[in-house]
Amino acid sequence: MHNDEDGLETQCNGWQMEFHGLGSRRVVGRFDGGRISSDGGSVLLREVESRTHILKRLAGCFIDHRDLGLIEHSVESLIKQRVYGMALGYEDLDWEAMDKLLVELFLDSYGVPPQEMVIDMDATDDPLHGHQEGRFFHGYYGHYCYLPLYFFCGDKLLGARLREADEDPAGGVARGADHSARFLPRGDHALM
Repeated sequence: MHNDEDGLETQCNGWQMEFHGLGSRRVVGRFDGGRISSDGGSVLLREVESRTHILKRLAGCFIDHRDLGLIEHSVESLIKQRVYGMALGYEDLDWEAMDKLLVELFLDSYGVPPQEMVIDMDATDDPLHGHQEGRFFHGYYGHYCYLPLYFFCGDKLLGARLREADEDPAGGVARGADHSARFLPRGDHALM
């Protein structure tokens, strides 16, 4: 057990994640380092990419009309640069293309995709401690927070949107899909 500065007890364990090495270096993710900050999300994203090729598939969603003899960077390398930059907190992404890809990956996880799927949408608070950009006081929750929106199908998380607490609860809710499966949205009255 560990008491942090707020007096809350946390339970730490020695669980660790093994990643692909970087040159001759071993890369390990551990969660017992105390109060530290790093760009570890980019290492996790690199691991996901090496196993699933999700960014390569995302690049396949775009048509490159450039003259191949005059370009230095492929669409795939540009996509990777943008997504890794986002993971490090630098810029936004074309969420519509990303959403389409994630839905396709989800449907690919079924042998035969179901004809109909219920998508549960739920917003919840993510309390803030400090003066982060975009912090707002939320009257319902009674503290400063972000208000992420989560999308589930059964027990599978399909996606999440980190949003500021002053946003419309239905902001970020997709209103249609271009797939063979029929998606039925389900959420509380604020989301519908």
